Amino acid sequence: MRNRVFHTATYRASDRSVIIAGGLSSGGRSDASDLVEEIDLASATVEQVGTLSTARAYHEALLVNNGTGIWF
Repeated sequence: MRNRVFHTATYRASDRSVIIAGGLSSGGRSDASDLVEEIDLASATVEQVGTLSTARAYHEALLVNNGTGIWF
């Protein structure tokens, strides 16, 4: 998992995970990220699970009603 700011962090109770998406590198770079990572709270592991169609920061994420999908 890389350090970043201005990303979203969305908790999914259905599988006790946190989805981290987008953001800016906290190392001084201003390039937006397209990375999507999942933190599994039960096993304390982090895995890259995909990419956003467009790199973004300062965005919002909305957990879909059934708890399995997220809109960015």
